[in-house]
Amino acid sequence: MDKKLLIFDLDGTLLNTLQDLCDAVNHTLVHFGYEMRSDRFLRMCWGNGYVAALKKALQIEIPNARFEEILQYFIGYYAKHCADKTAPYPGVLEMLEKLKTVGYTLTVVSNKANEEACKLTKKYFGALIDITVGAREEIRKKPYPDTVFEVLAQTGYRQSQAVFIGDTEVDIETAKNAEMPCVCVKWGFRTEEQLVAAGATLLVDTAESLYQRVLSL
Repeated sequence: MDKKLLIFDLDGTLLNTLQDLCDAVNHTLVHFGYEMRSDRFLRMCWGNGYVAALKKALQIEIPNARFEEILQYFIGYYAKHCADKTAPYPGVLEMLEKLKTVGYTLTVVSNKANEEACKLTKKYFGALIDITVGAREEIRKKPYPDTVFEVLAQTGYRQSQAVFIGDTEVDIETAKNAEMPCVCVKWGFRTEEQLVAAGATLLVDTAESLYQRVLSL
């Protein structure tokens, strides 16, 4: 086992958060008098955090003050409803337990707000996840490698000992910027074709195949 540290994305990789995210966005849009968006459209909005997702969902330019009002409303609503329909993807919990048993350090790096990222990780995975780093104002989000480097600093591992695991082009770019391999899951927010187009070379379609792939690295 050459790799010892696994850094997971959260949304679309470990947890299926899509419906709660879509519901929160559409609730926010309707509240402010905008049209709802389809879940299919909103699926492609996620990856770069709340601000980027909401701007894509709005599809129009609005004054900064207006957008800030919308953003804060969304943040407040989602904080209360982030676990209404969210659940781990099939086999993920068992996969994490097996990886923990054989000695891996398991961590999460997410562009989700840090409070919600930590809340959901603790709720669904408990002590299986050693460290969770979400979005905070003082640190640059993915695809910058800063949050990944924070995990390395906290765990004491080197880049050569780590693997990044995600489901979007943002995760692929993050791993590249952090100079570590990236395993992409096919069950998340992007299609296999989109992942390959973004440069994915290691892809898995089940939690068990992810477990086996990690062991081979």
